[in-house]
Amino acid sequence: MQQADSAMALTNNETYVKLQLHNDESSSSRKDPQNLFVKGTWYPRHFFMSVLDGCDTWTLHGTFLSSFGETTTIV
Repeated sequence: MQQADSAMALTNNETYVKLQLHNDESSSSRKDPQNLFVKGTWYPRHFFMSVLDGCDTWTLHGTFLSSFGETTTIV
């Protein structure tokens, strides 16, 4: 099982999060925590998100749509 610690920062339309994943000693020989960095950029109708682990990067481009076709916002 992994445990996670996080730190978060906000700017006008961006969110930055650092996640530290800690492995159980029994499940892995690696005892150092794994760091993940997440950046989200928020717009009224869409968003961009990136996740980095120091070796690989994953990106996501999404939209906010409600069931009635109106945009919704994240508070």
